Amino acid sequence: MVPCMLGSSDGIEALLEALEVRYLGNRDPQVHFGLLTDLRDADTEQRDEDAAMLAQAEAGIRALNIRYPVSACDHFFLFHRPRLWNVAEHCWMGHERKRGKLTDLNAVLRGAGWGSFDRIVGNVSVLSDVRYVITLDTDTQLPRDAARELVGTMAHPLNQPRLDAGGQRVCAGYGILQPRMAASVSGTGRSRYARLFGSEPGIDPYTRSVSDVYHDLLEGCHARSGLISDVQFYESYPTDYAADVGRRARWIRGDWQIFQWLLPWVPRAGGGARDHLRYSRHPGRPGRATPLRG
Repeated sequence: MVPCMLGSSDGIEALLEALEVRYLGNRDPQVHFGLLTDLRDADTEQRDEDAAMLAQAEAGIRALNIRYPVSACDHFFLFHRPRLWNVAEHCWMGHERKRGKLTDLNAVLRGAGWGSFDRIVGNVSVLSDVRYVITLDTDTQLPRDAARELVGTMAHPLNQPRLDAGGQRVCAGYGILQPRMAASVSGTGRSRYARLFGSEPGIDPYTRSVSDVYHDLLEGCHARSGLISDVQFYESYPTDYAADVGRRARWIRGDWQIFQWLLPWVPRAGGGARDHLRYSRHPGRPGRATPLRG
């Protein structure tokens, strides 16, 4: 799934083309592809260009399903959310942006939360059998058969997550797997800034990181996250300083949003707080980002 924004006609075409490329490199009847979309923040709930952009995205997904037909289900999906009023930001926007999209998608896959989306394209009957979700940024490339390798690693009996006695914490196996990331060759060639700071692009299996102890440390304490150092994804490096700073600002903002989970009391889903230390103590090893192989 690709969480993204519908901002322009050219941008939508690029999203659809990238989705098709990912499918062509990972043609498997058990793998499905979709866009999780919001419209850009606005002063009003709806804008004049919204309907045209949503119609373009919907038509593109339907065209992909026609171009690559299967007998029992669809390969491509569109999940679109409406704008909601955000009191803190003083604007109409998608609820909690990227994190909100993924939360709403997980609720749908568990049989609830359909009301969070006002437009769903594709035969969703197959989604009740989905067990794993691969989240990709808009500029992340999914190499050939990488989806199969990720799912195969997660499905291995030694890696399947197992909950503690309280059912609140993964005490063995992994709830999150992170592939190794590298800058794409085409991405580093787009600008002088990317060439200077994008490090060495492409396939580089013998050097650089084989472990990443800083990935999802906080999330890893509750869900256990692991790094797969021999499965590599590629992404474009920012083309200029402003884009690079903007990306780092989003990362930092995400860390601040979950900062309260460092405290003894954490928020409940339905409101209020609870002592999460009751659920995090167990005799096993603490959860952390751990390389599976490499």
